[in-house]
Amino acid sequence: MKIKLLSKLALKNFKTLKHVMVPFILAVSTMFALEYIMLSMMANDYINTRHKDLPQLMMYANVLVTILSVIFILYASQFVMKQRKKEFALNMVLGLEKRHLRLMLLIETLVQTFIIIVLSTIGGYLFGHLIF
Repeated sequence: MKIKLLSKLALKNFKTLKHVMVPFILAVSTMFALEYIMLSMMANDYINTRHKDLPQLMMYANVLVTILSVIFILYASQFVMKQRKKEFALNMVLGLEKRHLRLMLLIETLVQTFIIIVLSTIGGYLFGHLIF
């Protein structure tokens, strides 16, 4: 099956599942934006000169937030996949093979990742500048 057709199917899936995908993308982007802000705060000169233990405390807080973010993202992605099981079964009945489904999921994941990277970087940068 051609990649062009699979990419069209992937974009169609984004449109039909926007009630699930948009909150997922926004939640993950917010998590990574918070990571970006915490990392930029660790490198901030004001925080480093304010107290000698504050950068180390920020590092511990960043590790904790990272662990919680990974757990939340894994749970949320499993929730999204459970919502899509019926769609996968329908695609299999209509003639898509497993390798086509995998390629379609890869395309969707790459698009999601690109959107999340852009949103989290811009959001973290803007909100970080708003804070400081």
